[in-house]
Formats: sequence, structure tokens, C-alpha cells
Amino acid sequence: MTFHQGIMMMRMECERCQGSGQIIGTPCSPCSGKGFENSKVQEEIRFPRGIDSGATLKFKGKGNLGGDLVIQVSVKSHPLFKR
Repeated sequence: MTFHQGIMMMRMECERCQGSGQIIGTPCSPCSGKGFENSKVQEEIRFPRGIDSGATLKFKGKGNLGGDLVIQVSVKSHPLFKR
């Protein structure tokens, strides 16, 4: 979609198809035609011993839309125990 305002021209994605060029006639209710839906998934994650703040853990295929899930670790200090 292109808009002209005087000497300026602006381009925006179509609001209906979000620039994909396709409009789904009868979208399903869970995703409303987006092709994906939000859901909560519970995973058990094991942290390596001795991991410290700033370290990252990467899990292939566990993120949004089949991408990777990356977790950045932040270790809190303990009032009694020290490393």
C-alpha cells in the first residue's frame, strides 16, 4: 500500500494480509488465519553445574515458530553460601 503526501511517499503493509499477498477466506478460531497460535509449554531444563551469570543456553527448535530458544542465565547471590 502506498500513500502520497505532497512530495513524500510512504509504503505500508496491507492490514488484511500483512504483506503476504494471501487472504484466508475462512480462518480457524485458534489462530485467526495467522498460521500459528500462542500456547504454553512446560519443559524441564537442566542447568550445567557451575554455570555463572551471563552464560547462555540454546535449545534448537524450542523457540517461536520452530526457531531456537535462547536463555541467558542470571545467578543470584546467596546470603550464606558463596562460590
